[in-house]
Amino acid sequence: PKVRWAEIDITEYCDLNCIWCYADASKKKNKFMSFETFKKIIKKLVQNELIQITISGGEPLLHPKIDKFVEYASKYDLIVHINSNGFYLSENLAKVLKLCGLTQIQMNIESINPELHDFIRGKKGAYKRVLKAFENAYKNEINTVALTVITAFNFNQLRELLLFAKEHNITRFRVWDMVPRGRGKNQQDIYIKNYSK
Repeated sequence: PKVRWAEIDITEYCDLNCIWCYADASKKKNKFMSFETFKKIIKKLVQNELIQITISGGEPLLHPKIDKFVEYASKYDLIVHINSNGFYLSENLAKVLKLCGLTQIQMNIESINPELHDFIRGKKGAYKRVLKAFENAYKNEINTVALTVITAFNFNQLRELLLFAKEHNITRFRVWDMVPRGRGKNQQDIYIKNYSK
């Protein structure tokens, strides 16, 4: 079968400090993909009959041309997703991105406890901002995905997180395992000791 979906990291930088970050992105300041490079990638993907892209990073909403990237990809009738921490998805930006052709945005919810969420994400106020981001996306009819990276801190909250997603009009709920790279490389204490259970 042909490859149909690609992820494009348009920046290596993120200003959150997630304890499990496989990219250790907070150390890679001001590294942004140029619009010309993005256009070349999109053209190549379209030539190879891809139908969907996820714009990611780092934190893609920090990119000063995020709206242009979404708009350009949409012109090729691609399904366009964004993978974000949600910190910067204001109501106005959600409206702009929807008009540019954004189909879906995925954002992390690590815990139903605001303090634990902020601890895992490494930034005070992250919980409050991501909740507002989900609301902003919903208001602008953008499909939403809540992602939880499972760790020793939150594995026992999965049922509550799923119900939380349902109550907040979130379209999909995903659970990912932790990648032991970057900041998560030597974090043995946050690994789940019994995944099968």
